[in-house]
Amino acid sequence: MFSEAKFDLRGWEYSDPRLENHHNAVVLGLTWDRKADTLAVSSLKTVKVEVVTRRIMLSMAQQVFDPIGFTCPVSLSPKLLLQKCWEMEGEWDQVPENVRNEFLRWLRDLPLLEEVKIPRWLRGVEDSVLNCSLHTFCDASKSAYAAAVFVRTEYNSSLRSVGTSQITSVTIQAIDYSKVGAASCNDRRQVSSFGEDRD
Repeated sequence: MFSEAKFDLRGWEYSDPRLENHHNAVVLGLTWDRKADTLAVSSLKTVKVEVVTRRIMLSMAQQVFDPIGFTCPVSLSPKLLLQKCWEMEGEWDQVPENVRNEFLRWLRDLPLLEEVKIPRWLRGVEDSVLNCSLHTFCDASKSAYAAAVFVRTEYNSSLRSVGTSQITSVTIQAIDYSKVGAASCNDRRQVSSFGEDRD
């Protein structure tokens, strides 16, 4: 069928716990461990920063690429620090000492993110699934609003929860508006999750 349609398929990748001497693959910018069948953030460059500027902070904040959203709590920190810098105005390359120290602490801990691994395959063997439910949470503060959607799957012998999330920093001071944003974010995540589930 594929050859008739002129689809030249090559470069197959698959997962199998019996793989030996396997190499990790890259999927949607994430590292796929084909033996464990898990996804993780791709190798983060360890950079020694001597002078912290807003330019450096912005560059390092964009280094974490995560289309699924499981690193949101980590990637939010530099965005909030940048927001503090903009509120203080000043020159482009001026960063207050307290913000600088907080950013360097975040940068030092950033490589730990590579140790977080999430399962790629969510469902497992259909016969062993006893119950499957969708849980949605959202919250807001003056700094940010967030939504998270989790699929909770109960098997004969275990329980697994896997989810996706989104956190967005806000500049609005009134708490009511940010809660509206959280509810909107929550609705979008629910629609997107149900759409993905049907696939």
